[in-house]
Order: sequence, then structure tokens, then C-alpha cells
Amino acid sequence: MGIVPSTIVLSPTEKGEVVVFNNGATSETYRIYALADSAKWQTYMAAGFHALPDANWLNLGVNSLTIPAGGQSTLSITAALPKKVRSPADKYETIIFIEGKIATGFLRVRIMESDEKTEAGRREAQ
Repeated sequence: MGIVPSTIVLSPTEKGEVVVFNNGATSETYRIYALADSAKWQTYMAAGFHALPDANWLNLGVNSLTIPAGGQSTLSITAALPKKVRSPADKYETIIFIEGKIATGFLRVRIMESDEKTEAGRREAQ
């Protein structure tokens, strides 16, 4: 299994996409869900980010994908932060698990204002 990119950075109302690859020899159905266990956040969360406080602020569009052997599928992810909670200083992060019977992967989703997003992209490119 592969996920490209493995980290996606969105502005508070932006839509993004990742591609999920099934590198296996058989068709696989993957369950898609956000990390909900706050105790596990310390394991996954990057410095400088807050856990996304409301799962409804992120729309995954689907909760599963079936991908044929050697195939791929695009997953759309849309951030929908309410205007009343947006602050340029706030940077949120969540982890999306893509779990199959044979393989499981995860995707890091970061949500921040456009100026911060540009700077974060520049740092990751270095």
C-alpha cells in the first residue's frame, strides 16, 4: 500500500487529494477514518500543531475505498473550519488511517492559514 502525498496541507476551507495505491496481488477494501483516540495523539502529533477539535471540520467524502490489485484511487479531503474559530496562529493536524486486511497506512492532514501553509510547504521542500 502507498499513499501520495503522505502529508497534505490545507487552508481552512480548501479541498485536497491524495492517491492511494494497492500494491498487493488481490483487490483490497480499505476503511478510512480519522484518529479519534486523544491518548494516541501524543504519538502522532507534530510539534506546533493542535489536534483537530471537531471531526466535522474535515470531510473525507467516503469511509472506504475498494482498489483492484495493482490499482489506485483518489481520495478527496476537504477542510471546513468555521469562521468563528479561525485564527492565523492556529494550526491543526489530524491523522487519517487507511486500513485494509493486508496493509494499513496513514496520512497526516495539516490545516492552517494560507501564509503559514506557504511557509510550511517551503520548509518541507528543502
